Amino acid sequence: MTFATLAILVVLTRNSLVNGEWGNEEREGKNPFEKGVGFDLEIKNEEFAYQVRANFSAKISKDFYCESFVELCSSAYNHFPQ
Repeated sequence: MTFATLAILVVLTRNSLVNGEWGNEEREGKNPFEKGVGFDLEIKNEEFAYQVRANFSAKISKDFYCESFVELCSSAYNHFPQ
């Protein structure tokens, strides 16, 4: 998992590593993070996978919706303008 900060972009990228192969990156939807607003980040280490979640509701793509958690699959990039 990677978190990076760049001065220009506001991007949230999601992806999954399944059976040793990376899927397609998903970048659709609004970035639910806001500069200066805190959030809880939960990282769960399961026997065969890990889950990364941030505790807020957001629709981040047409096929991906969680009422109480946005699940960030394997990779997330959170960029804010300075």
